[in-house]
Amino acid sequence: MFPSHICIMEEELKTIDSLYSEYCLADQKIESMKKKGWFHGQILTYFDRQKRENAKDRIIAFVNNNHKVEALTPNSQAPIVSLTTFTPRISSVHITIESIFRQTIKPSRVVLWLSLDEFSSEDVLPVELKNLKEKGLEIFFVEGNLRSHKKYLYAFEKYGEEHDIITIDDDLIYPSDTIERLLNTHEKYPYSVCANVVRHIKINGKAFAEYRSWPKVSCSDMRNSMLNVAIGMGGVLYPKGVINKKTSDMHAIRDISPFADDLYLKCVEVKSGVAVAVGEKIFNHPVIIPNTQKYGLQRTNMSHHNMNDEQWSALCDYFSISTSLLLSNTK
Repeated sequence: MFPSHICIMEEELKTIDSLYSEYCLADQKIESMKKKGWFHGQILTYFDRQKRENAKDRIIAFVNNNHKVEALTPNSQAPIVSLTTFTPRISSVHITIESIFRQTIKPSRVVLWLSLDEFSSEDVLPVELKNLKEKGLEIFFVEGNLRSHKKYLYAFEKYGEEHDIITIDDDLIYPSDTIERLLNTHEKYPYSVCANVVRHIKINGKAFAEYRSWPKVSCSDMRNSMLNVAIGMGGVLYPKGVINKKTSDMHAIRDISPFADDLYLKCVEVKSGVAVAVGEKIFNHPVIIPNTQKYGLQRTNMSHHNMNDEQWSALCDYFSISTSLLLSNTK
């Protein structure tokens, strides 16, 4: 017989997985209908949008009322999950972390990096977050504030030679197969960065097209390519020892791409000769934790003057990355 608390957690996992299945089915139908035009995407999907919203609301209600998770167990072969957060999201980041503790394949460690500029000590952290330390969460405080770059930089330096690192965002409720899907892709492409969601770099003639026009996809014929950019919202797996020693260009991080960790890492990958692989099945956008979108990178970068284009252009100049370089290395 399994202990009663294990049985309860298994039932809870089945519940949230069932809700996520409803959410994903409705979302996939909506996205498919959008491709057929406005009428199909807006009118004929009315009931599907209702189903999606209902499933999303039930997922959010579930995670708000169910905080039981199993403790991590030592496993030197499992990846390490790394993330960061900042003041506006510190009260809700435990929800994201709990979704990682509920994965079908659990990580060996979950590490949260916080800036001392924002958080002076553990005493100021929410109790829900501190309680997760008993389950295996590790919290590190670092000098200075490299914003979103914190989620990968310190993990690469501390663990990157011996462990695969998975980075995640701090505002999402991840489906329970997120890590499993990354590992499946990693098995097929062991020397590539692996992502559940990518953007395809679009090229017009000899110039890079606007970032907004780079299609965001979770499955593609271009399964493993230099033209893929790993997007953090789906989780990204960085194989051990592949790029970790080449990521600490502080000038590029602080001055050129302070709000564009995905684009900075793409440049590092190109210069390291590392492609980005994406899975073969659709990965729906994870449910967003309510009240987390007022502040964030997407809001900053996709503003009217589009900082993503500015930072990408400056990064390409700095790292001497051209369209011809990317195309010549495209697999």
